[in-house]
Amino acid sequence: MVQKDTWFQLVEYPVLAAAEMNKKTLYGQLARHGKAAWAESDRAYDRIEQLTQQYNAVSNGKWKGIMNFKPRNLAVFDQLPRIKAEAGLASHTPPKFLWNGIAYTSYSGSKPLSHGLGYQRGAVTVPVGTTLSYSFNAEELIPYALSWH
Repeated sequence: MVQKDTWFQLVEYPVLAAAEMNKKTLYGQLARHGKAAWAESDRAYDRIEQLTQQYNAVSNGKWKGIMNFKPRNLAVFDQLPRIKAEAGLASHTPPKFLWNGIAYTSYSGSKPLSHGLGYQRGAVTVPVGTTLSYSFNAEELIPYALSWH
């Protein structure tokens, strides 16, 4: 039982509560634009409260009061107000070009480190004093460079 409680405290609670916080915000955003029901956001809010009560009851209340589902009474932890958006949802404009950090052709200084982070797992840490060089086809960029604002 101790291992199960420890798993809940250290892994399950933080992951599930963060997921519910994200759901609360996402469904609230969609509800503001009439694309989801406010009940979805409210369910996520209620689930955070339930998870916190469960956390505080672990090991016969050993950690009672340690977690609060509304820490410091910050507004970000409140149930979302039902406010209808006046403007439409922002549209997603895909990038015209993507360069991966690890696709450099040369560097001077210390070798950049790749940690497998980023959308394409190609972000790099560039040490101070290091310069990276990248190669790309300039002809592809000319139409965009001419219309750059």
